[in-house]
Amino acid sequence: MSKKEKELEVTNQDEKVEEVLEDIKQEKLAETKHEEKVEKENKVEEVVNNPKVKDRKLYFGFEARIICFAVCSVLFFGIACFFFLKTINFGKGEIVYYDEVASAKYNVCLKDNNYYDKSCLGEEMQYASALVDSVVTSFNYDVNFSTDISYDLSYHVVGVTKIYDASDRSKILYQNEDLLVEKTKVADYNKWIKFQTNVSVDFNKYNASVLEYKNNYASNSMAVFDIVLYLNEPTETRQIASVSIPLGGETFGITKEAISNKNRAVEIDDDSWNDTSTIYAIIACIFLITSLIFLYRLTYLIFKVATNKSKYETKLKHLLNAHNDVVVVAKEGYSSSDFTKIIKVDNFDELLKVRETLDKPIVFSKVNDVKSEFVVEEGETLYKYVFKEADL
Repeated sequence: MSKKEKELEVTNQDEKVEEVLEDIKQEKLAETKHEEKVEKENKVEEVVNNPKVKDRKLYFGFEARIICFAVCSVLFFGIACFFFLKTINFGKGEIVYYDEVASAKYNVCLKDNNYYDKSCLGEEMQYASALVDSVVTSFNYDVNFSTDISYDLSYHVVGVTKIYDASDRSKILYQNEDLLVEKTKVADYNKWIKFQTNVSVDFNKYNASVLEYKNNYASNSMAVFDIVLYLNEPTETRQIASVSIPLGGETFGITKEAISNKNRAVEIDDDSWNDTSTIYAIIACIFLITSLIFLYRLTYLIFKVATNKSKYETKLKHLLNAHNDVVVVAKEGYSSSDFTKIIKVDNFDELLKVRETLDKPIVFSKVNDVKSEFVVEEGETLYKYVFKEADL
């Protein structure tokens, strides 16, 4: 081998050594960069995993809070109104079926006489006026409803003396009323109404009065004494049973009348208070209080926004001025690619730690008048701090 060939071989070997050394250097440099990257990621992870950051609150936007409070307030108030109306059974018109039956019975009691062994005679007879002492009448009233209802009624009994022209009963010559049974209240919450009352009438008293009138003023007249049972309802007073006793004659027969209504229907508004009404009232109060709480929160939030807006603007201006060397203002708004990971930090100081670790700028963008965002972007990870007026 010539000297020149030996020198050429040495030169080639030196070049190979230099290439090997360069490869080693690049490998070390790559390892160093990887270690630096891992170290940065670990430091960022330490910042992000800080307990203060981990325990950060879940925030809702200002607009979302306003809408939520307003909707909840109206919704719960509506539910409260619904249950209040249920409490008073507003508009609860219920069809109730009923059977209504009244009855009248009587006995004619006699003076001492030689003709009758009994002291009182039954119905469906003719009676000698001179032997009659009194007429005892018994009224009964019975109503059965298809369901329980609340009722508040009363009844009373009136004795009506009528003297009229013998040829035309519609021509009344004399009329007088006596209250035989005063108004008696009947009230309950039930499926039925039942009551019974007895009336004893002094026949001689009323018969003598009529005979005197006929003898003195109108001999060609007739008279009757009606014993009438009245039912006093909230909207009207009805005659439900009566007994008619003719007066002024030597003999007389008694007639009677009573209502009988079968399978009748009526629509009633049930405004009674019961256990169900109490439950509805409690539920209504709960929803009303809840509605007022949401209304208070809504009012408080609006008031807070109105009073804190200047605080928000002042603090935002301070953040931008104090950190203008590391904060980049995105005037047209900030947009980024689709990130696989977004990490929200609790406050601006935490974001500063992330920025120092990654050596990246903080990008500021204004979302609206009461909300701004500060972000630090590193590869496929975005670190974000949201600054809102509602949080002040």
